[in-house]
Amino acid sequence: MTACLDRRNCLDEAITKMAADSEFTPVVTRLRCLRGVATLTAFGLAVEIGDWPRFTGRSIGAYRGLVPSEHSSAA
Repeated sequence: MTACLDRRNCLDEAITKMAADSEFTPVVTRLRCLRGVATLTAFGLAVEIGDWPRFTGRSIGAYRGLVPSEHSSAA
């Protein structure tokens, strides 16, 4: 168990270093201002979303699957 925790901590440190010096650093910095969003979450979102201006507030939630919706036929 200790080895797993050490590995996780090592990976967290590596991700933190990458997030501090990458093209996503400005986005990560802004996302970390949100309550509950740490470096790992912010970096993951920044990398996955990529081109933030293509989204509005509502469409980003739908893209991430955070907005409930129904997809059914009229039959």
